[in-house]
Amino acid sequence: MKNKINVTTVIKIVGWVATAVGGILVSLASDKQMQEQVDARLDEYISSKDEKES
Repeated sequence: MKNKINVTTVIKIVGWVATAVGGILVSLASDKQMQEQVDARLDEYISSKDEKES
């Protein structure tokens, strides 16, 4: 029975978790930035349409 956890395994697991968390954070930041760009373009489009109608 080998229930002993060695340091290398712990370091690997911590690395995997850190990489996963980092990937999730980058994905969320990218999604937020994309949403801000879409909102800005939509506001610009709406403003231009309102000016043309006036």
